[in-house]
Amino acid sequence: MDRKLSDYEKLREAKIARNNARLSSLGLLNAAEKMRSTVKGAKDAKKKPKAAKKTTPPSKRRTSSRISKKPDALVVGGPGYFKAEKISSSDCSDDESSSSSAIESKSEEIISKMRLEMETMRKNSGVDATKLPCLNSKEEDYRNQAVELWGKSCCPPPSCSWKTFVESRLPTPSPDLPSPLCLMQELYTHDGWTFLCSCVLMTRVSSHDTKDRCIKGFFDLCPKPSDFANLPMDKLKDTINSLGFQFERMKGLKEVTEAWLTRPEFTLDTIAVEKGGNKIAQCGAFAIDSYYTIFKGAAEHVVTCKIKDIERFQKWQRSTTK
Repeated sequence: MDRKLSDYEKLREAKIARNNARLSSLGLLNAAEKMRSTVKGAKDAKKKPKAAKKTTPPSKRRTSSRISKKPDALVVGGPGYFKAEKISSSDCSDDESSSSSAIESKSEEIISKMRLEMETMRKNSGVDATKLPCLNSKEEDYRNQAVELWGKSCCPPPSCSWKTFVESRLPTPSPDLPSPLCLMQELYTHDGWTFLCSCVLMTRVSSHDTKDRCIKGFFDLCPKPSDFANLPMDKLKDTINSLGFQFERMKGLKEVTEAWLTRPEFTLDTIAVEKGGNKIAQCGAFAIDSYYTIFKGAAEHVVTCKIKDIERFQKWQRSTTK
């Protein structure tokens, strides 16, 4: 026996009947069923087996090993690694490894432009580390020069004299700069802290314009090492963001600054400080070889970074000292 419908159920049934009558008058009563059949047909079509792809025999033509290797299998500098971009011949190259051909000289016009830019940067920086106190100068004279060059935060250990502190940090580059190579590092040979910071910022970057903009932006924010302590880190990050590895570079800039202001006689190597060395974060073989070969003008320095431009610079430097 059918149960008696409640008032609510009667209203519901009446409403369904009205809706069906309305759909029928519009020709939409069977639309849902048609839609379900269409979806089912589409699913069946997807299940159809795909035609087998034609395979072609491997070509004897040489191709990049990156094609056959997954990204996580590529080691930087190893097989399959490819540097992003080469600098055009009109740009000042720095840490780009190129062929082992002879030194490629820039045109006289480019060298003259480089010489003018070096002089302009030296004047704009307000730093001239080539002026030594006269012989027989007192410790106070060397201290005053250190403060003038690098700010009031200079603080050598008690065991180090101000004379040693200052003289170990002064530039002694080749008097014949710029070289025919016009390396970007040569622009910063007027001051050692500036030179090392520029090396931290320019390494692992291929675009000359990006390096130039970011390095100049950093020195606009922080002209001297003593200014670094008050530098807003967010602003620094934004300034060097285009270079990539910004947090590693920020750490390198911090360690370069601390070492420059507080270490005794300044030397640089790859041995950790706790092991008796003078290592600085982000100052690897490229920065060390650039510092001693270009900034210090040490033609006898043994280049270990395997960067052809540094080797060529040293070859040119030795040819000018004969």
